[in-house]
This record gives sequence, C-alpha cells and structure tokens, in this order.
Amino acid sequence: MESVCTFRLADCDTNPCQNGGTCSPGGDNNTYTCVCAAGYNGTNCITDIDDCHPDPCKNGATCTDEVNDYTCTCMAGYDGKNCSQNIDDCDPAPCKNGATCNDELNDYTCTCMAGYGGKNCTENIDDCNPNPCENGATCTDEVNDYTCTCMPGYDGKNCSQNIDDCHPDPCKNGATCTDEVNDYTCTCMAGYDGKNCSQNINECYPDPCKNGATCSDGVNDYACNCMAGYDGKDCDQNIDDCDPNPCKNGATCIDRVNDYNCTCVAGYDGKNCTQDIDDCESHPCQNNGTCTDALNDYTCTCNASFEGENCEQAFVDDCDPNPCENDGNCTDAFNDFSCECEPAFEGKICNESMIKIFLANFQPTGELKDKNPP
Repeated sequence: MESVCTFRLADCDTNPCQNGGTCSPGGDNNTYTCVCAAGYNGTNCITDIDDCHPDPCKNGATCTDEVNDYTCTCMAGYDGKNCSQNIDDCDPAPCKNGATCNDELNDYTCTCMAGYGGKNCTENIDDCNPNPCENGATCTDEVNDYTCTCMPGYDGKNCSQNIDDCHPDPCKNGATCTDEVNDYTCTCMAGYDGKNCSQNINECYPDPCKNGATCSDGVNDYACNCMAGYDGKDCDQNIDDCDPNPCKNGATCIDRVNDYNCTCVAGYDGKNCTQDIDDCESHPCQNNGTCTDALNDYTCTCNASFEGENCEQAFVDDCDPNPCENDGNCTDAFNDFSCECEPAFEGKICNESMIKIFLANFQPTGELKDKNPP
C-alpha cells in the first residue's frame, strides 16, 4: 500500500523518505511526496504498517507482524497462511492392518479391523487373555480369533465339552456305559468281563466240578458232566444207590460210588440178596440121604439104616429093648426115645407111681403137703 505525502521540494534533497520510500518533488510550493515501499506508511515512510490488524490469523493462532506481511503461529493441528486449515493427521495413513483413519484436531483415531488394537491398530489383540479355553486346554492367539488345543477327552471351541466316549456304545453284551474324561467304564452284565464286557467269564476256572467231572462254561453259569455215581451242581454228591432200597429179603444196603453192597441176612445171596442160598449145594446129607433146602437150613431125609442131622450115624433103635416101664409105649428118636406112660405112672421111663407121690404129700388134715415148703 502506497502513501503519498506532499512536502517542500527542498526536502527531497535530504532524502526524507525512509525504508526505501521514493521522494517526488512537488510544485511551486516546494513540496515532496514519499512514495513508501510496501509495508510502510507515514510522511517519510517510517511507520511499519501493522499487518496483524485486524488479526488475519484463525483458530487461536498468534500473529507476528512483518514488513508488508505477517506470520501466523498456528495452534497445534492447524496449518495454512492464516491457520485456517485443519492439518490432516491421517496423511500419510498412520493406521495399519486395514484400519480406517478418522482425522481430529491435532490427532486422529484409527477404527481398527476386528482383532487389532493400539493407537495405530498395529497390535494383534490377545484373544487368549483372559484365557477362554477350559479344562487345561492350550490357547493359541490368532487375528480376532483363537484356537484351543484341547486335553484328551474334551472338545468344542473352548474345550468345554466332555467328549461322549460312550458314543457309539463300545460296551458289549448288554453292558451299561458310563462316560468319563477321555475314557469310559462298562458295567458288565453278569457273566461278562473285560474293558468292553466282550469276554465271557470262564466259570470253569478254577474248576468247580468235583470227583472227576467235566466242566462246560456258560454265560454266568457252568454245567458239570458228572462221573457215574455223582450228582449235584458240582458233582459233589454221591448218589444214594440205596434209594430206593434195591436189597431184598431184609438185607442191609451200603451205598458206594455208582454202586451198592447188600449185606444179606443168613440164607440169602446175590447182588440184591434175592437168591435163597442152596444149603444142599454142599451135599451135607450123608449115606445117600436126601437133602431138602430151607431158609438158611436144610433137612436130610435119611435112608432106613441111618439117622442124624446129616444121616451120618447108623440107625440105632433106642426102643430096643424097650426102656419104658410099667407098660409105657416107647417112641424112638435120634439118639433118644420118649415114653408114653400109663395113667398111674410118670417120669422119663414111666417108673414113678402117681399113688406113691400122692401119699407122700398127703397130711392128716386131709390137705396135700406143699411140695415146696418155705
């Protein structure tokens, strides 16, 4: 801006115009004019024009006057001659990993992609903090994600699911499966054993069968094929071969193994004592006597010339001569005789008179004496 002042001509000789102003002489009245350099004014161009008035600086900037100019000292975040421009803090892009930059006053914010954090979205957020993995699993951080390496027996995103080791059912033969951690337990039906109840328990071990029996294993059972003479689940019972009693004719039965013995009463023989012993088999009758078998006995019918139980003695007539007195009747017997007495006699040989006996025992009172006095 130029300022023109008119002075006397004589004043141009003394170069009155300052700060590069140009002096121009005037008319007759000896005046001059200073044509001031830009930024100055006044008569002699000695006044520095205040370019900060009115204040050209914006947004709180501080204005510093210069010669025909000014400088704005901008507040942080602003730029431009007059500090009217908000500096684009997003240029160059400070936000990383695909984040969106939002310019602010002397600042910026980054809208991070999922999984990143930090001022500039340079930090991979630790998705393992706090640890989402359960049941002792190991967490591996990823971008906006994590992976859990589960302990055996667990499954699921966070290893929170106990794997059902009972599916599909490993237990056999009707067993009940109970799930555990990385394991299972089979509650076996009676007669089965093993991890999966697939083994039929050998009920024949150790051998329950007795007395030489053969054991056949079953399911929760066994069968004993008994040797002859034994019975019972384990063949430990000796069959009572005496029941019902096979022994006849009053014999006593003694049980044995698959057998019995009969102790026969005298006169019987055979397995069951059914045979009447032939007591004539040994030919006990002598001298051609005829044997007739009886029960545990025999009878010999002797020839006329012999007598005795076995016809072993030559016949002797004990009634010859007649030993019977008083007309007694003699009957011969083996090595003996008997007398049939007349009524008035008695005794072995009819020699005792009944009258004498009566008189000997008669008393005067008319009563018989007691044959056995006290």
